[in-house]
Amino acid sequence: MDQKVNGQIVHELGDDFFHPTAEPSHEKSENIDLDEYRAGQSPDLINFKSSSSTPKADCRKPRQKEWFRCSSEPLEKVWIYESEGINEVFLVHRDVALELPDEFTEAFLTLCINSSGRVFLWPIKCGDGTQEFTEATLQHVAKARVSWIRRKWVNHLRVHKIDVSDLDGVEPEWPEGAKMRDIISRAFTDRVIRSVDHPCLRFVRHSR
Repeated sequence: MDQKVNGQIVHELGDDFFHPTAEPSHEKSENIDLDEYRAGQSPDLINFKSSSSTPKADCRKPRQKEWFRCSSEPLEKVWIYESEGINEVFLVHRDVALELPDEFTEAFLTLCINSSGRVFLWPIKCGDGTQEFTEATLQHVAKARVSWIRRKWVNHLRVHKIDVSDLDGVEPEWPEGAKMRDIISRAFTDRVIRSVDHPCLRFVRHSR
C-alpha cells in the first residue's frame, strides 16, 4: 500500500522491482565509456544534504543519565502497540484499537531533543493503572520545557528522580520548520497498524 511521507506519496516496491544477484560474467571485458551510462550530473557527496527537512526521530524513553529538553508543542495523545522481542513501538489506528482494546495502550507523545542534538519522541503511557506515574512524568516534561534535565531511576523508592542543569547556557537547536506532526509521521512511516491483519498482531489473532 502506498504511503504519504512529508506530503509525498511513497510507493512500496513489489517483488518485480528486485532481481537476483547477477553471476559474474566470464566474457571478455571491454572498456566502458561511462559518459554513455550517466544519468545527469554526479552529486557532490561532500555537500550532499537530505531533501527532507523533517528529521528521523526514534520513539523511546529518555536514556539513563541522558540530558534532554522537551518541546513546548502540545502533546499528541495516540494509541500505541509495543511489539515484544524487537523493542519497537507502533502507531495504531483508532478503529483497530477499539476492536482490540486490551492489546493497545493510550500514550502521550512529546517531542524531545538531547544534548547531542538528536530528536526523539517520548511515549508516556496514560491508561488505567498508570495515573501516578503519568502525573510524575508530565511534571518532568513541564520541567524539561524550560531546563535541561536527566532522569535516574531510584529502585528502592520506585520513582524517577531528576537532575536539572543549564549545561553552561547551551540552548536546544530544534529542527527549523519541522512540525511535530510531520516528525511523528516520518518516525512511524513503516510502523503503523491500520488493520487487525497486521503481521505483528498474528499471535494476538491466534489467541482469540
